[in-house]
Amino acid sequence: MLNKNRKFLFLSPKPPYPLNDGGKIRSYQSLYFLSKIGLVDVLYVSEEKDNLVVERGIKSIANKIYPYYISKWRRLINMFLGLFGKRPLRNRMLYVSIIQKWINDNIENYDAIYCQTLRMVDYVIGKSNADIYVDFVDAVSMNYEKSAKNSSLLHSVFYRIDYKRLCWYEKFVLENVKHSSIISNVDKEYIASRMKAPINLCVIGNMVQSTGKQVRPAENENMILFVGRMDYEPNVIAVTNFVRNIFPYIKSYFPLLKFYIVGASPCSRVLKLADKDVIVTGFVDDIYDFYAKATIVVAPMLTGAGIQNKIIQAMELGCCVVTTTIGAEGLDIQNEELVIAKDANDMMKKIHYLLENPCERAKIGEKAVAYIEKTVSESIIFNDFMNFVNN
Repeated sequence: MLNKNRKFLFLSPKPPYPLNDGGKIRSYQSLYFLSKIGLVDVLYVSEEKDNLVVERGIKSIANKIYPYYISKWRRLINMFLGLFGKRPLRNRMLYVSIIQKWINDNIENYDAIYCQTLRMVDYVIGKSNADIYVDFVDAVSMNYEKSAKNSSLLHSVFYRIDYKRLCWYEKFVLENVKHSSIISNVDKEYIASRMKAPINLCVIGNMVQSTGKQVRPAENENMILFVGRMDYEPNVIAVTNFVRNIFPYIKSYFPLLKFYIVGASPCSRVLKLADKDVIVTGFVDDIYDFYAKATIVVAPMLTGAGIQNKIIQAMELGCCVVTTTIGAEGLDIQNEELVIAKDANDMMKKIHYLLENPCERAKIGEKAVAYIEKTVSESIIFNDFMNFVNN
């Protein structure tokens, strides 16, 4: 039986709130589930000194909250120093002595440590007899392998260096931590393919909490929507390729068509895509308004790993979603609940067909809602999480 009086230390490489990117959504989910089964203190790393919004967002599910600020300059210096070691650079960026000292002084106060991503593991491994749980989230090595082939030269160098280090580190964690989880079987199988022995890696998907709202894909053919944090490299690559290689073809048949890129922190490369037909909004207060107006929601992913929150959230609302084989990884699509394109030409054809057929868009949206209820509802994912914590 699970001891509901267990005291957890939850370590996160970013604030678990607000829920404006996939990493935060996953982190909040883990924290939310832990709060149902024990008392949870939260230590997280932030790029901001003012964390009032974060504390307000998680105070109902966290006992004590310990934010630690690491500046962008400190992260860059740490990454440079990391070149002379063997740990992944993305881990080294977040390793500072002040956090290590706090953990050393307090770790014995906890029954279990929950590391949200591999980036926090070095702080606790070998430091305590407490149970250690690690959520890989996704196969970051798979993400980096893909990104190295599709990124700019500078980003590609970083991804190639860290890809090799991540392959080693994922194996190291699996060999030294008893309790590890990951978001999908696709990610698990990618890591397992490099291992000589079977791996103990529990699959826990991302839940979609019911919004109580439903949209019907807009009957006009004027709006294609992409949603995501727009300084995240896989999203930048996806929209850049779509604007340059797919949207012009579709636009030639549907002159009134607009492509909306909606999400926080658009980087300079995304901002340069904006014109009268490509609208970059930045952060918006209510994303539902855009889903309600969207004819089609696209997730034209060329890189990335794990389950795409942008896809399952849109499906829960009843949107007609078009993605790639990479975007659909981790989802068991059997009945056309999601439209999956094999390549750019296939995506052009599928979007063209759907824009001309509003009834087909509506059918896909209805199937999508049923799929979400059946596979990734809160009760289903929480049951998987309980099995993980119970080992």
